[in-house]
Amino acid sequence: MAAAQETAMVVPNGSGLELQNRSSVSPNSAVDTAPLAGSSQGSRPATAVDGVVPNKQGVAKPASPQGKQIPIPCGLNRYVLAFLFCIVVLMKGCTYWGWNGMQDMLYKSGAYSWECSVDSAGAGVIVIGDIEYPDCPGRKNMINNLYTATFSAHFISSAISGVLLDAAGPKICMLSAIAVEAAGWLLIGFSSESFQGYYAGGVFLGVAADPGYLPLLSMANLFPGNQSFIMAVLGSLRSISFAVPVVMSAIYQGDGFGENDFWKIVVFYVAVCLGLATCISLFTVPMHVFKPQSELVQEAASDEKQDDDSPKRRTSYTGPMLPAGADVASELKEMCHDLSEEAPGRPHEAESAGSKTPETAAGSFVATLKSKEFLLIVPCFVIALLRAEFYTKSNKEQLQVSTTSNVYQMFSVLNIMSFLPGPVFGKMADKFGILPVITILNGCGILLYIFVMPNVIACKAISTVIYFIYCSFVLSNLYCYVAINFPSEYFGKLTGLASLIGGVFSLTSIGWYKLSSETLIDLEPYNFLPADGVMVFLGIVNCFIILAMFREAKKKREAANDRSSLLDVSGKEPADEDPRAPSPEVAV
Repeated sequence: MAAAQETAMVVPNGSGLELQNRSSVSPNSAVDTAPLAGSSQGSRPATAVDGVVPNKQGVAKPASPQGKQIPIPCGLNRYVLAFLFCIVVLMKGCTYWGWNGMQDMLYKSGAYSWECSVDSAGAGVIVIGDIEYPDCPGRKNMINNLYTATFSAHFISSAISGVLLDAAGPKICMLSAIAVEAAGWLLIGFSSESFQGYYAGGVFLGVAADPGYLPLLSMANLFPGNQSFIMAVLGSLRSISFAVPVVMSAIYQGDGFGENDFWKIVVFYVAVCLGLATCISLFTVPMHVFKPQSELVQEAASDEKQDDDSPKRRTSYTGPMLPAGADVASELKEMCHDLSEEAPGRPHEAESAGSKTPETAAGSFVATLKSKEFLLIVPCFVIALLRAEFYTKSNKEQLQVSTTSNVYQMFSVLNIMSFLPGPVFGKMADKFGILPVITILNGCGILLYIFVMPNVIACKAISTVIYFIYCSFVLSNLYCYVAINFPSEYFGKLTGLASLIGGVFSLTSIGWYKLSSETLIDLEPYNFLPADGVMVFLGIVNCFIILAMFREAKKKREAANDRSSLLDVSGKEPADEDPRAPSPEVAV
């Protein structure tokens, strides 16, 4: 089909034909000569059928178009898709965060027991259930630094996860993650003194964490106005997945399993849980992300602009007098062809306006990296990660008052139950913006370390309750912030880069833990106070970062209001706005 170039209208003017060019028409396309027939049409008010809707003043304004969303796989209802994605998150999730369950299984299976001997400094026992296992600083460090290795691999590899998501699409990203996760569990399950695959397996678990979760998040875009809430629900279910190692440990601690049967528990989990996640992902995860409503509207508006730009360019000239008996239609086509040759390149202006070169896209991404919004969220997120990682890693030492008085079980249960506050924070983010939520989380991060410092069982119990609130949204707040403030095409890259930086800094936890558990062991039970004090100080620093984020958000709102006031000159009133569109105050 010939591409539309310009629409010509011929108007008799007594001395010839005046050709008014409204939008280019290809030389071979049909030309409407109805105006020459002298027919006329009565005027009528603009209606939605015409693509315009009159406002209160009777001035026609364009209807708000919306682009087409990608189809849901298998023709599923969006609620069914959300339910299936929730199952995948439960089965796969971020299981290694249930570290207390992992610790218990590693102790029973004899992991790194060869690090302890009767002559080891600080050698003793650790009681898990009703059974005592040999323990010493060397074994503690090897087991708990496995958590740090997994945690760091998780966030360092997030940058690659984001690139994989943006380049290969959600389905490939998701299936690859499940395969890597299965390999990680099997490496740990079959490890021993002769085959020490613990750290390799831990790295695999960390690498698989984000690419096995990020591909599911765009499903929130199928629920306009509730994106943060849906992300919070998925984040809450991810918290429930922390129970996977705890349940595995409870089964493994039973009398029916010996210390050499750890591999049986692991193989069962890989076959059943990860197998189910693979089947669901294979058929329901799309090849491309679901786009947010704002981008669909922008795409439709861009397409409409390409169609509307041409009519605004008018060219009018008076042609020569046609001879008697001339074929008006053929003469008119010839005029249109001549006109298109006189204005080369103009028919392509609309196309070039909507195109985006790789250089432009790269420049736009670099500008996004340099934006204050991104430069501020990175240190804020890094501090949040450091506090969560160190607290989880040191829970067996910090939550103990004496050999018989501790809150281990309370921490274990609350860590799993941390899914409860997540949806509440998601609703708050949708209603009030993400920054108030980040502020609350930072306050919890400070308080949980303040309360864990005293060697008092009640204070430590309060600390675990605060951690229950804190960890429920500590990861999801980054996803919500990026989804709200940046284009969806950069979501994977930005969250991945922020996580990479956080993962690198989380490696410092190895030094903090060694300082507390070995160097300052003589100060027990106060040997963790210096590290806890550093975490409180970082939380105070975060307060100033969040204050800067509020100021930047205020500037952004004021700029948006200024643009809105300029648009009001065109006759568009606030009442004409789409009531479903989010306010600038919420989108921060």
